[in-house]
Amino acid sequence: MHRLSGPVRSEPLGVPATSPGPPSWLTRGLRSARHLAASLLQAVDRRLVAALFALFTVVIASTVILRLAYRLGGHHIPLLDAMYFTAEDGHHGELTATSPT
Repeated sequence: MHRLSGPVRSEPLGVPATSPGPPSWLTRGLRSARHLAASLLQAVDRRLVAALFALFTVVIASTVILRLAYRLGGHHIPLLDAMYFTAEDGHHGELTATSPT
């Protein structure tokens, strides 16, 4: 039986053993954002989270519907305009709904 001398390596053949190094700024940013979100979810009431989720769902659905269903000058309105019309009350510009044919 042969004895191994030195530390036993567990990486696959051809892969050099390197230390991972410090985390990148993106990794640190995502980790802190995840920590902030978890802290906020623990601090706020579940009903408030449900209400905010419903609000964002309606805003996103309204933006998508406006983007796809309305035309400005023969073309679909841009996403930024659809977001603006979702938040703004009143009618601005010449928006016409497409009729299903």
